[in-house]
Order: sequence, then structure tokens, then C-alpha cells
Amino acid sequence: MRSLERVFNKIKQENPLWSDYICFVKTVKGRKFSRQTIGQYFNRLVDKEEYVKKDKKTLLKQLSELAQGDKKRLRTTNFMGKLAIREVFNRFLM
Repeated sequence: MRSLERVFNKIKQENPLWSDYICFVKTVKGRKFSRQTIGQYFNRLVDKEEYVKKDKKTLLKQLSELAQGDKKRLRTTNFMGKLAIREVFNRFLM
């Protein structure tokens, strides 16, 4: 799975102002990586200061859903029950 790391590094190099997390989102989006693979590379590539530790499980779940594409719907947890996060990701990453 070194290709995930290569793609991440390429995106990071092309977009130096983006955070590690946003680069990682762009890397996994629609590429059908397993939840385990996403977790391993998330730990390796995303700076721990970019997210709150208690939110990590939710972030990994959302990344896993995003990686699967339209098959699963990306949901927010406590943000008025809307699919707002998908909208934000799609607008930012397009």
C-alpha cells in the first residue's frame, strides 16, 4: 500500500498550504481502501496536532465511508443531523 503514501506525498507537495488531514482525505476519497489500511496510514501520515484525540474514531469512520465512494453515505454525528460534511468535502476537493 505504498501507493497511498506516494499519492499523499504528491498531493501534499502540490498543495503546501493544505493540512495533512485534508491531503489525506483527498488521497483516500473513492479509492476503496479498507478501514484497517486507512487507520494505519492515518496514524503514520496525519499530524496528531491536527485533530482532537477523542474525535479520531469518528474521523476514521468518515474517512472509511468516503473511501468507499457513493456506496455509503457520509454522515455527521452531532451537527444538526445533516449530511453537511459531505458537502464541505466535495466543495473543497473539487
